[in-house]
Amino acid sequence: MCYVLSTEKVILNYFAKSKKERIKLSDLNEYSSKIVKSCNNGIIIQLSRDTIDDAINQRSGIFEFQNEEIVLLDKENVIINNIDLVNRTIPAYICTEIESISIQ
Repeated sequence: MCYVLSTEKVILNYFAKSKKERIKLSDLNEYSSKIVKSCNNGIIIQLSRDTIDDAINQRSGIFEFQNEEIVLLDKENVIINNIDLVNRTIPAYICTEIESISIQ
């Protein structure tokens, strides 16, 4: 069985884990690929410009798109600081793999 991980959750997890304020699209793609590979291809992440735009629109107070980067607007946001609430709908093995991925 394959689990579909939303672009929104990928972005939220990236910002929660990295403590960075921005990510280039190429770096987001690389991070997503690491998640898929770490889960032995047991998940699908549909990362496209449309899904990124949808994620940004859903969380417009948290991040926005600027100059080919996703920018975190509110570092103190409750969602970012309580990523476990976001991840509770993700299977435990995927959360474990996400936690194990290093971000440079």
